[in-house]
Amino acid sequence: MRAPTSCVIVTLLATVVRSLLRCDQVERQPYPEFHLVRQCSRSKMAVVAGTNWITSLQRCKDFALVKRGLAFNFHPPGAALGSKMASCVVCECPEFQSLGSLEVDSAFDYYSMYAGPLPTPNHTCVPGVGVFRVHPRPANFTQARQVCHSEDGELPSVITEARTVGLAQLVTTALSGTGIKRAFVGLDDRDTEGRYVTGKGEPLSCFDYRAWAPGEPRDRREDDDCACVDSKQQWRIVRCADKLPFLCELLPGNTRLGNSASVVPPLRRPGDNVQTTQSGNNGMPLSRCVFKPEM
Repeated sequence: MRAPTSCVIVTLLATVVRSLLRCDQVERQPYPEFHLVRQCSRSKMAVVAGTNWITSLQRCKDFALVKRGLAFNFHPPGAALGSKMASCVVCECPEFQSLGSLEVDSAFDYYSMYAGPLPTPNHTCVPGVGVFRVHPRPANFTQARQVCHSEDGELPSVITEARTVGLAQLVTTALSGTGIKRAFVGLDDRDTEGRYVTGKGEPLSCFDYRAWAPGEPRDRREDDDCACVDSKQQWRIVRCADKLPFLCELLPGNTRLGNSASVVPPLRRPGDNVQTTQSGNNGMPLSRCVFKPEM
């Protein structure tokens, strides 16, 4: 009897160690990066915070992360700035494809977590959380994942209250009048029963937040392995083969623009003459545009 008991203990210890190692890897994941989208431009998206004591790009990036911003306007050293203007202005949401809230301003450069691909009109920003799209047409869990991947995204995680509440609100709005009140998200235990992981493979056990509906997570039927979020801001388990609407999260990145020097050309105002100057090795882009009115 001792041998089997010893084997069970060893197996449990190995499982715990693997779980701890995976949680350590989750905690060590780098923060999303901000990328230069357009020089000599300022976004007019809603501002979550601003300060005039920051003079370095890296500190502005750090400030934006602390304030849970998804984009920011930065005043680079050497550019003229009004005495009452903040040098680092954090936006709660990024510009979308049309760059409709972006205006010419030689005192600022615009940075975003979502430099490429830019969010489309089909996406919705949840301030401080991310950019998402609701697909009302039902699909099974595997199909939903494939669609999200084809859109440079993934089924979104629900590991925080802000995420769960924000996604539930998107579902409620997008599916209003359809009679459907739930949508697939990135959470399942298909590989190992009872061990739920996010779309990125992060164990749910690494996070404290839970929003299970009463009686969940259930396992009454075969293939009861995939999670959805409902309009009541709760998680529910359904069969992965069931067809439901689903959410996709646009992944932050710079896949379309390349490195930080490959920026969208500056906006031009009538009568502007654009000059380009080189900057030093201080973390700023390789070129800096300056607007000067034509004589």
